Amino acid sequence: MSETPLLGLPILDAAQAQKHVTHNEALLLLDAAVHLSVVSRAIAVPPPTPAEAERYLVAAAPTGAWAGQAGKLAIAQAGAWVFVTPRTGWRAWIVDEEQFLIYDGALWRGMPPPDELANLDLVGVNTTADAGNRLAVSSPAVLFSHAGDDHRLKINKQAGPNTASLLYQTNFSGRAEMGLAGDDDFRLKVSADGATWNDAVVIDRATGAVAFPNTAPGAYHAVATLADDVATGANVTPVSLTGLSFAFAANAIYFFRWIGATSAAATTTGCGFQLDVDVAVTDIRMNFYHQLANTGTLTGGSSQADDVSLSVSSGIPVANAEVPVTGRGMLRTGASAGTAQLRLRSEVAAAVTAKAGMTLVVERVA
Repeated sequence: MSETPLLGLPILDAAQAQKHVTHNEALLLLDAAVHLSVVSRAIAVPPPTPAEAERYLVAAAPTGAWAGQAGKLAIAQAGAWVFVTPRTGWRAWIVDEEQFLIYDGALWRGMPPPDELANLDLVGVNTTADAGNRLAVSSPAVLFSHAGDDHRLKINKQAGPNTASLLYQTNFSGRAEMGLAGDDDFRLKVSADGATWNDAVVIDRATGAVAFPNTAPGAYHAVATLADDVATGANVTPVSLTGLSFAFAANAIYFFRWIGATSAAATTTGCGFQLDVDVAVTDIRMNFYHQLANTGTLTGGSSQADDVSLSVSSGIPVANAEVPVTGRGMLRTGASAGTAQLRLRSEVAAAVTAKAGMTLVVERVA
């Protein structure tokens, strides 16, 4: 008798007698194999009173009516057992284990239930995942939503020199990238061809200073504001005005200015401003001034070296009051890029305070 090539169902022969027998046999096999669900795959001894159409995957070393049928599908049918050899790709639900199995041509292997997908090697949604893109999605949009309140997308890298970023592509060629690319400063960079990249924005990881390395001279390079009051000690040691800093490129010229307010406990306490750079530069030139007395007399100071005040102011008009102060300077950089930090010192061994809101504006001119 001929059989179908996939499920092995009997085929009616021409002029066959009792065709209904063959037809019904095929229907019963089809009924047993489609949407396959078996009671167990751990039993090697046939149950004595199985329900009609009850199915099992015969375990190893079977006995009795199952002898020699290990690995096959056993179907209780009309008081006897019918055995079917599984084909590659068949899937079965194992009732006593509550899991899916798939037949690989030799063994029944486990499939993760839909609600327990974990530690998968690859996941492709409407596309094929690979070793470099273990999660791949082909879709007009992808939605990540909250579960009641906040939602945060995390991209983690191993160490500083590595990259954690979002890459934007045209026909799989990079055109823009933002994130931590090669260090821990935040960068936004662009490319015309996916090979040569140019930094558009660099944000210093320690200070938050914003730099525009490839912005044309004349445009604002950085704007920063002092978030909190910063006070010196009762000495002449300078302190950093946290946040009032900027990253600079090699072989460039920057003009900068700042405006804000300072205060001191005594009218005899002046102050000084200076610029601290972390690499060698060619020139630093800066000066500042504020009111000395209520009559309008001004006082101020200057600096022309790395983290050194050439002169300081000599007092303020009113103790414990905010005194407006403004300054300006020029930085000519050297062969290395780096970071510049504005710093404050007291004139004498008494504290002076830079008030929150002091703002630094930086312009690259060459």
